Amino acid sequence: MRQTAPTRWRAPSKLVDLLPGELFVHRNVDHVIVCGHYGCGGVQAALQNRRLGLIDNWLRHVQDVMKKHRTQLDRLPDDQSRINRLCELNVIEQVLNVCVNSQTEYAEIYRRMVRDA
Repeated sequence: MRQTAPTRWRAPSKLVDLLPGELFVHRNVDHVIVCGHYGCGGVQAALQNRRLGLIDNWLRHVQDVMKKHRTQLDRLPDDQSRINRLCELNVIEQVLNVCVNSQTEYAEIYRRMVRDA
C-alpha cells in the first residue's frame, strides 16, 4: 500500500475546528481500506432505531443496509448476532459503494490507460 501525504489545504481543519494536522485530506490514493468492528454502538443504535443526535446522519446509511438485509437479520437468534451481522453487512455495502464511486471508476480507467500505453 502506498502512503500518501496530506494536502496542504488547511480549510477542512478550520471548518471542523481542528488544529492543522488533525484532519488529513488524501488525494491520488491507490488503495482504500473500509473497516468496521463487532459490537459497534452506532450499528446497535441503528438496529434499535435509537436517535443519538449528530451521528444520526451516518446511521442512516447503516439503517439502509439493515432494511436491505432485514430478512436475513430477522432469522438470527438474538440481538448480538444481528448486531454483529449488521456490522459485517455494513462493511460489505460500503466496499460496494467505493467500487461504484465515480472517483474510483475514473482512477481505474486512468490506470488501465497508463498500463496499456
